Amino acid sequence: NGAEKIQLNRALIFAYAQSKHLDIEELELEFDDLSAFKNVKAVVDYLKEKKIRIDCQGSKTVYNYSRFKEPDGRGELSIRHAAVLARLSLSNSIYTDYTLLEKKNLTNDAIAELLRNHKKNKTVAQKKRDKRRLAKRAKRRVGTGSTYAVKMLDYSQSEVIRKVDEMGNMVIYGPPGTGKSQTIVNIITDAIAKNKRVLVVSQKKAALDVVYSRLGTLNAKAMYLSDESKEKRAFYDRCFTAHQRDEVESLVDVEGLQREYDALEEKINREVATLDGIQHLLTDIRPFGLSLAQMYRSSYILSKNSSDYAVYLAMLENKSMMLLRYKDISEALFAIRAKNLGEMYYKFVEVKDKNPIIDMMLPDLDISTLSEVKAILENTQKSRRGYFSISKYPYTRQVLAHYSRLDNPKNIRTIVKTECKLENPGAVFLGKREAQLEEKFLETLIAIEEFAAPYNSLKRVMTKEGYISVIDNLLRGNNSYIKHVYEALDNYIELRDLSRLVDGLDKNMLTILNFAYSVGKSYQHYLEIIDKFLVYRIYHELTRYEEECKDGLAKMLDFSNITARIYKMKGEQLKVANKLCAGKNSLEYRNLYENGDDAKDFLYQISKDQKLWPIRKTMELYSNYVLALFPCWLLSPENVSAILPLEKNLFDIVIFDEASQVFIESTIPTIYRGKNIVVAGDSKQLRPSATFMKRYMGADPESQDDLAVQAALEVESLLDLAVARYESANLTYHYRSRHEELINFSNSAFYSSNLQIAPNISPNRNERPIERYKVAGVWQERTNPVEAKKVVEILKNIFKTRKAGESIGIITFNSDQQSCIADAIDREARRDQEFRDCVTKERYRIDGGE
Repeated sequence: NGAEKIQLNRALIFAYAQSKHLDIEELELEFDDLSAFKNVKAVVDYLKEKKIRIDCQGSKTVYNYSRFKEPDGRGELSIRHAAVLARLSLSNSIYTDYTLLEKKNLTNDAIAELLRNHKKNKTVAQKKRDKRRLAKRAKRRVGTGSTYAVKMLDYSQSEVIRKVDEMGNMVIYGPPGTGKSQTIVNIITDAIAKNKRVLVVSQKKAALDVVYSRLGTLNAKAMYLSDESKEKRAFYDRCFTAHQRDEVESLVDVEGLQREYDALEEKINREVATLDGIQHLLTDIRPFGLSLAQMYRSSYILSKNSSDYAVYLAMLENKSMMLLRYKDISEALFAIRAKNLGEMYYKFVEVKDKNPIIDMMLPDLDISTLSEVKAILENTQKSRRGYFSISKYPYTRQVLAHYSRLDNPKNIRTIVKTECKLENPGAVFLGKREAQLEEKFLETLIAIEEFAAPYNSLKRVMTKEGYISVIDNLLRGNNSYIKHVYEALDNYIELRDLSRLVDGLDKNMLTILNFAYSVGKSYQHYLEIIDKFLVYRIYHELTRYEEECKDGLAKMLDFSNITARIYKMKGEQLKVANKLCAGKNSLEYRNLYENGDDAKDFLYQISKDQKLWPIRKTMELYSNYVLALFPCWLLSPENVSAILPLEKNLFDIVIFDEASQVFIESTIPTIYRGKNIVVAGDSKQLRPSATFMKRYMGADPESQDDLAVQAALEVESLLDLAVARYESANLTYHYRSRHEELINFSNSAFYSSNLQIAPNISPNRNERPIERYKVAGVWQERTNPVEAKKVVEILKNIFKTRKAGESIGIITFNSDQQSCIADAIDREARRDQEFRDCVTKERYRIDGGE
């Protein structure tokens, strides 16, 4: 074929260059003719200039072809003369696409954003343009209505679909069991309903199988090819069948379906608005500091006959307590419990109530002073004889009332005059009486001072008021009062420390502790009030807000009916969306076919039985018809390049599923075919396997001038690069695990506990999802026979105890242990007939065709 160029074996040259770390960027590998090379040696010499050394000094005899021996590891190349007839692919379809991309310098916005790090280094102008673009998309979205999903969605899934519609290029994080495939299906149907074309790409056939299966009846609108050469006939059959089907489906009343869909959407939105109102009523934070839902969780109904209710009523009368908010109370109670302040405060106040002297002691007394005063006091008490005669000194009470002021003679006269007026309110001339009373006062004062002189040491440890109070009680014969003084002296250090702690308490703590002490009937009751105080306070707020919001709360009685109506209408809407997707697409194709100049030629090609064109040729000539018949395609990256023409923005959306398992270089030609890119995957799952392939990175990848391109070359997968370039959204609700414990480990270890896990639906706590058996085995030549024996024992127990015929899987971490377990099972099977029957039945078991 004169149109084709002569090529050197690229795979061989790249492999050699990679192993030898050679730079072959400038090496020409394609030629129009052989004029530059007279013979094989000329080719060898040409390659030698680039340090690609090939030995061609061997025999020129033509060998009989036989299988080569394994390489010797030196990586040297030599020429053998042999004739091989075969159809050998010198490069794959992706390489062909790259050749065109490079030759014509082709790119699009998605590639530019992915490879040039636009996300991190956008200019102000670019950010403004992005903002305007998103605003326009949002406006268009408002005009076009809702999301056209055909599968039920949770909140995070619906948010992902909304963001894909608004944002364009983005990453979807989909940990296991979060409904990633279901979300992709709904992205597809939403796009089809909006007359968009979707391409789903995955390196894993199983992933495409799942998406194709979950499309249900709408997979008739999806073209899924895994082997171009083997499925050519099926491709044309499906095209012709779809053509005939669309003649019928194009008659569907799309506008009527749209009206029905919108009407259901409006009804659902009204019901959801009611639920939103209930939700806001329950979850909005109230001035007290909690939502109603939090209050319901944290309180209970107080019986009017209970002791709690009496405390509750006392709390309502305490203004200081009613001013406290939730944060004040919770912080105060936390500190009280953490530092055991309740016990300390009770002890301190209890001692003070029993001993009034404590508040009359001077601060910061040292131990020696306390000891001296106590010793003097004890001696005074022992030596004292007799009592003070109140009858002899009738003005003792009055003198003590003004005792602190009587050291000044002027004060004495003033006090005497006042007392005279009190005794003789109508008298005018009191001079003589004042003189008599002053004499009595002085006489009484002298007698008191003589009596109190032995107790003057108390002035060293007590306030003036305290000292007078002690003397007053002693004068009145209350000798037991001196015991309070002894106790105050003995416990001074401990009480001083407690006093400092109490003085350090904040206002909120003191308010709560004072209330609990004043209302509590005993120490236990006091502690109980502290523990329940928040409950009392929340109960009050709850009853108040319930009265305020009684109309809204009444709607909660209809909650189950509202949700039932929503589920019913949503189910109807999903069915309408399914019909709408099919009908809109069929109508589009019918209009295209009826107005196309080459429509009959297309129909001929898809309906003929012989000389079928390659699929690529049909797509190059009639892609508008085929894409109208099948707006969704599911392909591997290689098949994308092999089947679809290299046309910019051929699809509105390109979705990469399991993107953590595909190399970035395998995706660029596919991305060129898409206007917007959705990269779905899980960064915690396996990276793409390079066991049987090598990536040619050039002689020195780190010398790449463009840092963004260098970063793209360094990443292991498309997902790794996309997360740094595109916006992202997370699927957060996990449904797959029957036992939440199974996924909780991964959630904590790998997903930072961000997954919302459905709780266990089975209340049987005896069924443990994970059991660990510790055995005293040791590794011997990569095997552990003791463990293998234990596995057989567990297997036998499962056979005997399983109730629903559960399937069994045995996993090991190396092939030697696998063989060891298999041998142990076989040995036991030879020994135990019943076990052998169970093993045989299990090995050849078929469930649901699998």
